Amino acid sequence: MKSRGRDFEMGTLGGFPCFPAKDEVGASPTSSTRYVVLGAVLASALAGAGCVSNSGLLVILQNNQPVQDTTTMMCSAGSTPSATATGTGILDLETSTPPEAYPAYIAYPLVQSALPIQAAMPGAIEPNTVYIEGVRGTLIPPPGVTITWPAGCPAEFFWPTTSALLPGTMVGLTAQVISPCQATVIHDLFVAGTLPADLGQLVMFTIEMRAVGQLSSGSEIDSDKFRFSVRTCIGCLQTGFKDVAQYDFPARPSCSALTTVNADKGNPCNVAQDYGPLLCCTGSGNEIVCPAPGAPAM
Repeated sequence: MKSRGRDFEMGTLGGFPCFPAKDEVGASPTSSTRYVVLGAVLASALAGAGCVSNSGLLVILQNNQPVQDTTTMMCSAGSTPSATATGTGILDLETSTPPEAYPAYIAYPLVQSALPIQAAMPGAIEPNTVYIEGVRGTLIPPPGVTITWPAGCPAEFFWPTTSALLPGTMVGLTAQVISPCQATVIHDLFVAGTLPADLGQLVMFTIEMRAVGQLSSGSEIDSDKFRFSVRTCIGCLQTGFKDVAQYDFPARPSCSALTTVNADKGNPCNVAQDYGPLLCCTGSGNEIVCPAPGAPAM
């Protein structure tokens, strides 16, 4: 099967029209832009089309809370809905010092297939298996903010991730939806004053993403578009300390002054995202070290 990492909303592949999918999870289709395929018509479309017109056939149910493997310490989305979805993320851009890259934001979309089972008998090849190829989408700035993204760092993204999804099942994916280069651009906008660094103001970027893949026939299929917001900030996860409140951002201890265990290490899957508090320190070269390897004496 050919791989696909391009971002398009409407086109023609192999002579078959590919109509837009539903705008977002839970949105209602309209008669002018939505196409309902039922029964034998659905089976025929899946078997022969170059592109599957999908509204509810492949959906991102939610942005899962990641699960960390206690042995490998790797984080993944899991294969069932997490008890609490990440409806709004946070990305603290003040957790590294150049030339080290600014932090990325990682999403954990949970994808479900509503395609019907087409296998002739148990154990036979299932033609409606979706072979996921990745997650593609767009990073959208806050209303009223225009960003000129530099060459090689567009607003659109494609993150390759592979999985086989059987009809009626779910699979969790891991995708970088804000890249280090995009984070650098956003950080520079905070420094320039284009975006407000005041922690009392919420600077919300929107992620629009789809899972993309192919069927056994080679027909391409996209999930419905899924949207969620990410608050970007300078230091917002580095506040709220119970025992070392004197180091709420913008204060930061020297790494050489740490004498006790750091209990505020933030998110183990990505210290720069979603929740804190995160205690960082300043290294001997004036670089930011997150999380701090220890904590100051109380």
